[in-house]
Parts: sequence; structure tokens; C-alpha cells
Amino acid sequence: MERITRARDDLKPDGGVQVTNLLAQMGRALPFPKFRQKLLRLNRNFHFERAHSDPTIMGLYILVPKTVIVSGEPAADKLFLMRVEPTAIPEFSCPMTEKKRIPHPSEAGKYVEIEEPVGYMRGWRAILIDLAKARLISLGEADRVFKITAGRSSEKWQKLIN
Repeated sequence: MERITRARDDLKPDGGVQVTNLLAQMGRALPFPKFRQKLLRLNRNFHFERAHSDPTIMGLYILVPKTVIVSGEPAADKLFLMRVEPTAIPEFSCPMTEKKRIPHPSEAGKYVEIEEPVGYMRGWRAILIDLAKARLISLGEADRVFKITAGRSSEKWQKLIN
């Protein structure tokens, strides 16, 4: 029963919009170059790098100055923050789901089919919240650059920022 409840909670509509509808969740999607440009306005120490093993994966890093001096200059190191989509980034995160057949919680021998999240395509709003929680950006400045409040209302966004 807990598994069914959790799946239903994860897939509840947000602001009246079905979260599994990728087109609706795209909202004001940003092409990766535009997203990178806006994010760098919030923190110039962000760094983006494609994975060596898989060029379809992009990593977001923060450059951190080392205290070690190399050739008379401080060397910079980077810390991995998260994966970002290297193509278009939706405004809202969208769960990727698959149908699963599980035993019925109260009727022995019967099964129920549920749609269960198996992953997420992270939206740029979720990325901004994670960066703000890590104190790497300010949500006020993010709103100015990304014009968050000009977009559609989101109950999940309101819960996360309050």
C-alpha cells in the first residue's frame, strides 16, 4: 500500500497540470546554451563539462580555489554538483514512469497496475532550488534572471521555497 501511495503522491498534478505530461512540464524550456548563460550570471564559478565516458551527459561543477600554490599561482579545482541535460531543460521536473504490476495490498491473489516513477528529467526550477539550498545562488537574483514568477503557478515550487 505504501508503494501505491508514494507513486500517487509523486505523480499528483501540480497547479492543475499533470506532471507526467512532458509537453506541459516543459513550460518555458531553455536551450542549454541559454540556461548556461543565465546560470553563469548568478555565479561565475559554475563550470559545465561533458562526461568523458558519455558525451550525452553534462555535469555542473563549481570551481573552488585550492590553497595549494602551483607555479606561483593558486590552482583551481572543481566539485561536481549535479547532472544537467545538455539539450533543452524543461521549466518543471518531469517524472519518467513505467507501468508495474504489483500484488494488490488487500486482496490476495489479485494484482494492481500502477504507474511508478523510475527517474526524473530535472527542470531548471529544481536545479535553481538545489543551488539556492547549497547557498551557491540567491533565489531573489534567480527570479530576476530567470523570471520565475512570470511563469505558471506551481504548488511544488511554493512548498520548496517556503
